[in-house]
Amino acid sequence: MTGIDLSRWNLTIPTGKIVQTNDLQTHKSQYFIHTAEFTRFVVPHGFDGAGTTPNSKYLRSELRETLPNGADNEANWKIGSAPLHALVATCQIDSFAASGKMIVGQIHGEGDKPPMKLQATRIAGTNTFEL
Repeated sequence: MTGIDLSRWNLTIPTGKIVQTNDLQTHKSQYFIHTAEFTRFVVPHGFDGAGTTPNSKYLRSELRETLPNGADNEANWKIGSAPLHALVATCQIDSFAASGKMIVGQIHGEGDKPPMKLQATRIAGTNTFEL
């Protein structure tokens, strides 16, 4: 497994701060750990200093794709905009919030509802989950 090329992403962390593309290469925090081998996102349970982003009430540590110049205002994937859009990752979930649900990934398009959302749900009474 290898880490993610961060040259076309910005990062939102649970404080609500957005780390811009140019600063992300050297960014270090307790919410985001990036090495040549892996990239780890952390969202603490019951975080009381949390900030959320517009259109969401949930905490997040997430990457958002940017244009080559670092702008993200038009970087959403549009149907038909390219022959193929792809994002490949291997994921490990270390713990869940009390709700037992976690959004592992989503692809946004135009509008408020993402056309693709990958949600992990913990199977009650176990340490396993289903997608």
